Amino acid sequence: MTATAPAPALHRDATIVGFVAARALAILGDQTVTFFVPIAVYGATQQVTSSGIAFLVQWLPRILSMPVSGAYVDRFRARQQLVVVDLARVAMLVLAAVTGSLPLLVVAGGAATLLNGHSTIAVESILGRQVARDRYPQTQARFQAAQQLVTVAGPALGGMLLGVLPVDAGLAVIAAIFLVAGVWTGLCFHALDRVVVERGGERLLRRLGTGFSTVFGSRPILSLIAVTLGVNLTASLVLASLPAIIIGDLHQSEPTVGLLAATATVVSFLAALLTAPIAKKREVDVFLWPVALLLVTGALCMIFVGDVVVMGIGYGCWSAGVTVFTIWMRTWRIRVIPAEQLGATLGVFSSMILASAPLAGLILATAGGSWDPRTILGVVAVVSLVVAPVSLAVFRRQVRTPAEPPAPAAELDVDEQQTAG
Repeated sequence: MTATAPAPALHRDATIVGFVAARALAILGDQTVTFFVPIAVYGATQQVTSSGIAFLVQWLPRILSMPVSGAYVDRFRARQQLVVVDLARVAMLVLAAVTGSLPLLVVAGGAATLLNGHSTIAVESILGRQVARDRYPQTQARFQAAQQLVTVAGPALGGMLLGVLPVDAGLAVIAAIFLVAGVWTGLCFHALDRVVVERGGERLLRRLGTGFSTVFGSRPILSLIAVTLGVNLTASLVLASLPAIIIGDLHQSEPTVGLLAATATVVSFLAALLTAPIAKKREVDVFLWPVALLLVTGALCMIFVGDVVVMGIGYGCWSAGVTVFTIWMRTWRIRVIPAEQLGATLGVFSSMILASAPLAGLILATAGGSWDPRTILGVVAVVSLVVAPVSLAVFRRQVRTPAEPPAPAAELDVDEQQTAG
């Protein structure tokens, strides 16, 4: 049974901004630990395979566990879930810091990233249910801006910690970030706990089945996944092949890779900031043509121009296009997923679109011996150029005369004196 009331829990700008900031702080911890652990492991072992194992342990469980997270996310109170996830990451990192155990460090990094997957599903479910529909695109734009900001800050902080502190002290600093995020969320957003969307004891397998059946039983959802995979496959390959293109093809130094990545992330952050006020006033489909222009321009610059400056411009355009596309995709995702199945369906949806990352790695590893990275990128971009527009045309035809998009499933009043921070 779903509880409803007159107004969404996150209905004031100050509350929305505070919630986004609190969860962005948790994402900062995740970005930092994701960068920190593989390098710390490599520094301890001097073995590339060990660093690779650490990377695999961080990402594979997260992708595989997302449907399970989606099955459970609506069963418990939202604020409590986020606090438990943050404090569990604190405990794991502190334990790894105190013991100094390398295997435990790898496990702690993997657990932190896995729990971030659950946190991501929980936050998406909260925003989808407890932000008013007319404010959702603007809220997503703000959330994307915050994500882009911490995407730059996380690796930068991780690198600084590795350079100036021992590993155990660095882990303690990251644990402190998660602690602040958990305490902030726990103290300031009590309204989120006034609703538990799913009541009763529905079994995990049934909830998982609900998520998969909702995804595979809905043509609009499948079409939206196809559009997203079309974009994400090339985006993942760009990210995976960037070092090979910059260092191997363009003969630049390793710091240039980091500089380009940081610059592109700042451009993405600015794109999200510019999108927010427009999203407040216009329908999100207005962004489709700018997104297409940015993506095509970025792809052409990265594939055909052998100059590092133009490559940087292309990568910046591409990153900005992907950021704005994500705002469009997440807005439509909330509209086409039935509110009562939001959590379970988000888990399956997210897992499917994240599969583009290992697929891109597999393509690069398989074809890298025969083709140079820009050729591989060009071939995949052509595939994306077919898949994404065709899927988008199908999707828009399917939702051209949609029923009224479902309102957030849990709409609550908030004490007007409550503050976000």
